[in-house]
Amino acid sequence: MHPKNIIVFCDGTWNSPDQESKNGKPCPTNVAKLFEAVTPCDATGIPQIVHYIPGVGTSFRDRITGGGFGYGISDNIKSGYKAICSNYEDGDRIFLFGFSRGAYTARSIAGLIDNLGIIRRVNFHKINEAYERYRDKTPEWQPGSQRSLAFQDTYGWPKKDIHFLGVWDTVGALG
Repeated sequence: MHPKNIIVFCDGTWNSPDQESKNGKPCPTNVAKLFEAVTPCDATGIPQIVHYIPGVGTSFRDRITGGGFGYGISDNIKSGYKAICSNYEDGDRIFLFGFSRGAYTARSIAGLIDNLGIIRRVNFHKINEAYERYRDKTPEWQPGSQRSLAFQDTYGWPKKDIHFLGVWDTVGALG
């Protein structure tokens, strides 16, 4: 299998690719513009898989809870992680982009991969457990701990670094 680029775009609070300005004209974010600019293959012919995650608070129902309190950010982190785990094969490169709470999302995905690895597809059922272990701040689940390394070895690919992490205006506050 030839390597590919897996690119995850995480937009900011209240941001989506179809948003409009106050005058009703399209007003895509920089994250959405980058997402739209990605071609099926890069300049050297390497295939590219893209995944876009709208910002928290983009639906009418979640406008206050997502925008004001960050509700839904865990779902966004898991969405990006699942996209990577479901497409990853040895040798692939991972790119993460994010703005505002989307930057926090991208950084969290990178942290999750650093701590617990990229789950193999055959172990996809362990993704939620990986996320819960990532959120567990006790010493036994810290990056490099015996438990986190054993989890990676048992369920994931060999250790993989993020090729590129591009974030701006990180917002980590959840309320």
